[in-house]
Order: sequence, then C-alpha cells, then structure tokens
Amino acid sequence: MPYDHGEEILIPFDIMQLQLDGDMYVTQEEEVTFNWDVSNLPDHISLKLIDGITNIETDMDLVSSITFTTEPKGSFSTNYDGAVGTYPVVGEARFSLAVSYDALTSGGTIKVLPAEFALHAAYPNPFNPSTTISFDLPEAGRVSLNVYDLKGALVGTLLNESKVAGTYQYRWTPNRELASGMYLFELKTKNKTIHQKITYIK
Repeated sequence: MPYDHGEEILIPFDIMQLQLDGDMYVTQEEEVTFNWDVSNLPDHISLKLIDGITNIETDMDLVSSITFTTEPKGSFSTNYDGAVGTYPVVGEARFSLAVSYDALTSGGTIKVLPAEFALHAAYPNPFNPSTTISFDLPEAGRVSLNVYDLKGALVGTLLNESKVAGTYQYRWTPNRELASGMYLFELKTKNKTIHQKITYIK
C-alpha cells in the first residue's frame, strides 16, 4: 500500500456462519469472535473496523478482537463453475475496514520511511566494550545482521527475522573471550548485502 494517501480507504467485507443443508449453505445466527494481529503494521497506517449494524467503530491498533452475533442472510448453492469457487455476496456487507494514512507522528514531526537500503557507520569504532550499528530498510522483508571475523567465521548474530520498513539500531557487545582485532558487520536482505569493518580493542 502507498506510504501517503489523501483519503480514508473503505474496504467492505462480511463474516458469516454457515450451515450445510443438502447442496446449500444457509447463513446462521451465532455468536462468533473475530481476532486480528496488526503488530507488524507500519506506524503511519491505522485501521478501524466499522460495524454497519451496531455502528460501533473499533480501533484495531488498541483492540485485538471483537465478539458479535452473525446475521441470518439467506442461503447460496455449494456448486460453482470453474476451477475455483468463491463465496457470493449475500445481502449487504456488514463490516467496513477503514484504512487511514498519516505522515505525522503524534509529536507533530514528519516521519519519512527510508528511500534506500543503507548501513550507517558503527559508533564508536574502534570500540570497547560495545558499539552501535544502525541501518535503513526501505521496504518490508527478511533481514539479517551478522558479525564475522576476517576469515569468514561467524562471531555473532544481532538480527535474523522479517522487519517492516524503517530505521533500526542494534548494539553489539562481544563476549570477553573475543580477541582484539578487525571484524565485519554484514547486513543482508533478499536482494542486497552490505559489509562494514569494525575494530574491537581490549
């Protein structure tokens, strides 16, 4: 989705409880719980769930589930044409997902996503007992940040997981057994790899 958008986007959707009756699916009235996880959603995007029947609006950043009673809305056939079947639209969609974009943080300063993949200079360097490294990730994806000696042996792993776009900072504190000398930070994504030399002094 784009970083900035001038208007709220409304996405209609429905949740139905179905009972199989012969060759028909019959919509039922039943209490259900709808859960979601938006922990990886970028800070500039917010989601709001709008219930068209109760008119209740739920901030999906603050609440992770709602419990409601589905509506009986008729039935539809279990048969379909083609290789893949989809549920048909039955009546009006009950819910709307409101997607909002905000380029401003709560403090009022502009929060801009990084434009390029970059590994910034470690500080301090040379260092003892620890150094801090930061990098920019312009798009979401799996990223690893490892430390190697000059022979290519892995010394430590600071990060190896999927991240959303943003700027990240990590501190490396070598164990006491590590010898003084030069080492390499390696920042790696699916498409790019960047190295940076650092010097550890005891």
